[in-house]
Amino acid sequence: MTGAKKSDGPFLRGMGWLMGVDQLACEIVMIAMMLLITVEVVCRTFFNYSLQFSDEISSYLLVAVTFLGIGISLKEGSLFRVDFLYARFSARLKSLLEFFFNLLSLAFVLLVEYQILRFLMSSIKRGITAPTLLATPLYLPQLVMPVGLTFVILVLLVEIRRSFRALLDGGAKEEKAQ
Repeated sequence: MTGAKKSDGPFLRGMGWLMGVDQLACEIVMIAMMLLITVEVVCRTFFNYSLQFSDEISSYLLVAVTFLGIGISLKEGSLFRVDFLYARFSARLKSLLEFFFNLLSLAFVLLVEYQILRFLMSSIKRGITAPTLLATPLYLPQLVMPVGLTFVILVLLVEIRRSFRALLDGGAKEEKAQ
């Protein structure tokens, strides 16, 4: 999925905007994690003091950046690809493989999203908290998981559309682009 142009439909323009928000969220989470760990190291090194909660919070932030980053990686084409083998295929075969791989990926991600939503609802219903000093309600860090997977689903829908169009065109557009 490339950057949305004015000629793209509202869905693709909206996707471009959403992926920008997703990337900004990843960047903010990474900066927050970096700052938290840096403050912890400085406190331990110079003041012989620990924040006590930095491990817990940085772990939650790691989960957030992982789930939010999957959609970005997929959009950029840096996920699920074995380029040295893939480059040898014809444009038509590439289009066919991409289409079926994207469909299979969508089915898998939808199943994982469903299970994570069940897990999240269970945490909310049961009021589960982390057995730590902060006693964080676990649904809070778990909320980012379905959000990140929703970005993956949206990217996969765009990729399915693109690969289906390329398949109908016989891979001709991809052949010209190379």
